Amino acid sequence: MQKVKYFKGSIYNTGFSENSYDCITINNFMYFWESNPQKLFKMYQELYKLIRKNGTIRIFPVFYGNYYCDNVELYDFLNTHFTIQCLRPVRDYSKESPIYLENQTIKKTDASNGINEYKDSHELMAHVLILRKLS
Repeated sequence: MQKVKYFKGSIYNTGFSENSYDCITINNFMYFWESNPQKLFKMYQELYKLIRKNGTIRIFPVFYGNYYCDNVELYDFLNTHFTIQCLRPVRDYSKESPIYLENQTIKKTDASNGINEYKDSHELMAHVLILRKLS
């Protein structure tokens, strides 16, 4: 069994060694909590430093596939340093009712509880960005 280590700190300057990761997964942070193109650019520069050649960065969710936020500098950086895939899963889980854990049992709420979130987040929650470092 592999140990999982979590990091708490700044994404702009992690202090980790260059070329130290084969895969970095980012879930519900970039684009969800931070959508400023200049800050995203700084994050991508740090991630590029950390990932090994041919390593992948997997980011979920991405707004409507617009991973560069209409920013030319960010677009150029990403397209120069990575191969890019923007994926949308075959099955859309955003229409399913929310679930929660109670007394070690997974329970579902009424399906109508997810309707508003579905209307607001349907496209947002359906895109995954996969970047593969070129050099």
